[in-house]
Amino acid sequence: MGHQAVQSISSEAMSPLMDGPLEGNHDLYPEGIQLGVTIAAVTWLWMVVVDMVAGQPFHMFNALGGVVTYSIVHLLLHVVFGIAVVYAVHGAMHEQSIAVALVFGAIMMVIGFAFVTTLLSNLVLGNLAWFELFVGGVIGTALAIVLLGRRHPLLAQLRRAEDEG
Repeated sequence: MGHQAVQSISSEAMSPLMDGPLEGNHDLYPEGIQLGVTIAAVTWLWMVVVDMVAGQPFHMFNALGGVVTYSIVHLLLHVVFGIAVVYAVHGAMHEQSIAVALVFGAIMMVIGFAFVTTLLSNLVLGNLAWFELFVGGVIGTALAIVLLGRRHPLLAQLRRAEDEG
């Protein structure tokens, strides 16, 4: 699949999972960046609120390099994540095995959140890390699923294919 085909999936794009074309124009980078920024903002705010409620304003941010540094890294990682997930969703519209990889990837993300949370809670953040990082990661993953489920018909198509098969 060429770069142009990956970057922009037009309204005429077809898939073995689809009965018809994708609705609207789906551009990889704008969609991925929007997804990443949205998830980054929501999880960033979650962490601020948890720190404030715990009476330790910006504790996690300061423990992980400072508010500005952490915020920049947090945003950049989420934008990369958003682009990668949208790329995979676009690919899953054409190859069913990628849809299975997306489900497996979501499960692995939650396991990864648990691993990182354990590591950081023992090293610098304490028990608050579980509520802040793990729950924040699960919120971010759930938000990505909801946002992508609204924009892309992949979930409905997978259900339809499962009912037929």
